[in-house]
Parts: sequence; structure tokens; C-alpha cells
Amino acid sequence: HSLRRRQRQMCIRDRAPKLNVNQDEARVVLNSVLDVLADSLANLEENERLKLVGFANFQKVKRKSRLGRNPKTGEAVEIPEKLVIKTTISENLVDSFQ
Repeated sequence: HSLRRRQRQMCIRDRAPKLNVNQDEARVVLNSVLDVLADSLANLEENERLKLVGFANFQKVKRKSRLGRNPKTGEAVEIPEKLVIKTTISENLVDSFQ
């Protein structure tokens, strides 16, 4: 958690002046955006997509069950199917890093 908290603090510190707000206000904005995103992702139906144009696409998909191994014993273990969020980063965002 400390690394995530530090990254969040850096984001708040760096963004606050650009948004023309203080760090407490930037923290409220960031937390609100993350809460809305988390709620939206939690409420997706299977195979439904959430598109944030210019940022990323998210899709809830079913990961098939598969056979895994216990790393300590080497014993085969059945890993059950489950719903996961598949994320695809926008090409525009990827291009902006280069």
C-alpha cells in the first residue's frame, strides 16, 4: 500500500498546480474519479465494455478454469473460472509516452 499511496501523493502534488487547486482539493477530485471508475467497473456485465476515449477500454470477461501448480509442492490444482477486467490502453496514450 505504501508504494500506491506514494504514487497517489505524487499525482496529487503534481496535478494540483495544473488544476489551479490546492492538494486537498486535488485529492478529493482524484478520489472521486477513482471511486466512479471502480463503481463503473464493478457494475459491468459479462462482456460489457467501458470506454474512456483517449485513455483505455475495460471489458469484463470470463477467464476459463485451468490447471495450475502449487509452487511449494508441485501438486496440480484446479483454478476455477472467474470474471476479470481486461484492460486495453488507448493507442493515443501509448504514443504519448514515446
